[in-house]
Amino acid sequence: MNNPLLVATNSQFFKKLLSWKGASYDSVGALSQVHGFDRYNKLIDINALFSTSPHGDPIDRTGNIQGAYKYKIIRPWTPFNVATTLDQVMHDRVKEIVAKQQPVHLFWSGGMDSTAMVSAFLQHTDNLDQLQLIYTPFSLYENKDFFDFITARYPQLEKLDVSGEIYLTHRFPGIVVTGHGGDEFTASLDSSFFDQAKDNLLKPWQDYWLQQGASESLIEFSSEFFQLSQRPINTLFEARWWFYCCCKSQYYAPNDSAFISDGDHVNLDKFLAFYDCKEFEGFMQQDPMISFDDPNDYNTYKKFLRRYIHAFDNNVDYLENYSKINSIQVSFYRIKKLNLLDQRWVAILEDGTMIRTKNLPLFSFSEFNDKYGSSLDYLLNF
Repeated sequence: MNNPLLVATNSQFFKKLLSWKGASYDSVGALSQVHGFDRYNKLIDINALFSTSPHGDPIDRTGNIQGAYKYKIIRPWTPFNVATTLDQVMHDRVKEIVAKQQPVHLFWSGGMDSTAMVSAFLQHTDNLDQLQLIYTPFSLYENKDFFDFITARYPQLEKLDVSGEIYLTHRFPGIVVTGHGGDEFTASLDSSFFDQAKDNLLKPWQDYWLQQGASESLIEFSSEFFQLSQRPINTLFEARWWFYCCCKSQYYAPNDSAFISDGDHVNLDKFLAFYDCKEFEGFMQQDPMISFDDPNDYNTYKKFLRRYIHAFDNNVDYLENYSKINSIQVSFYRIKKLNLLDQRWVAILEDGTMIRTKNLPLFSFSEFNDKYGSSLDYLLNF
């Protein structure tokens, strides 16, 4: 592949390229507002309205707004106006993945997204020998009842505890599937933002922008950007849903794909985000507010997924009392593996190449220049 584009960057290292290449920029959390990219910088301003310490470069999946780095848009955004149900979405996504006729390793964190995913696979996979459940002690801490339920009902399901040192050297033949996308396509509503903004969620987004001191130019830009969704974006919740759906949904899975890397390369086709598909995205486009039963009660966020799980395991306590927490186990184990095996990276390209230098986390211009020279300049838009 000639000149493969970026799919992931490590901001700790990659932003140093900006200085080395003579760009001027301002830092906003872990993000960089490079001078001369005014429209893209406004996406970062929106990100900062939603997060006190934003990280993960916004990638506009509509392709209308370009930043300083050249990212590959893995799955361009398109409106999906076919009415569907969650049951149909989960069925179709499972069938799409198992049809690849490869072993499927389900990374179960214990959280809602991965629990619903595992429920779907166990219901719609004809040959359970194709599946393996990957879990950790943290998974059991989050939802041991579910683990006990599937162990009793499906004793033939292969399981692998990847704590300890197993995951450092274990190679997963086939595909690893995670619950990525379950947050971003449901507005990625963490409890801290909910507590701060719950009185504004169903009010016009412009009100919140003004409360946070946004400029008139940012309000005007935001209005234009929201029109790209081709659906009404009136409330703060809808604005957050669209921003995370459009601009943040590509960031996490390619970063965490390093969990299955060999240090120099990762096969991106072997690491799938279960909810990052047109079917689930289209389901949420019908009415993003399906994310909530009661916008005044954070415990009802994503309860539609808990109902799906309940229809499978009949756990009433989980249905009624479980509340979303951030399950970051894939990220945690990916970071731990990279550090212990000295596999830190600067960027990942669309062909799976991992850009890295010998002495990371010490990232020096001389080492980078000796290895890459100007060969990666095509990845920069300046």
